[in-house]
Amino acid sequence: MAATEFITFVIPVNDNEVYQKNFLASPLFKNKHHHEILRMSNFPSASKAYNAGIDQASNDLIVFAHQDVFLPESWIADLRRALLYVEEEDPNGGF
Repeated sequence: MAATEFITFVIPVNDNEVYQKNFLASPLFKNKHHHEILRMSNFPSASKAYNAGIDQASNDLIVFAHQDVFLPESWIADLRRALLYVEEEDPNGGF
């Protein structure tokens, strides 16, 4: 499933400590990876940060998350499974 090989994560950050202790502490980011992380600072709202992130994203698959989100070990496998399900059940659903 190539769609999840490279993901752009758009993360509004207003507290670097929370960002470091949660999102960046996720197992997905412990080792070398090829995902793009757009740390969006100095935006008046998360929605404005997310919209700006869309314009900056290098990958087709974009994940929007908050700085305090921790992605568990199984997160990528769960995402792949969900995307495969959508592709099989409704090939036009969201793609």
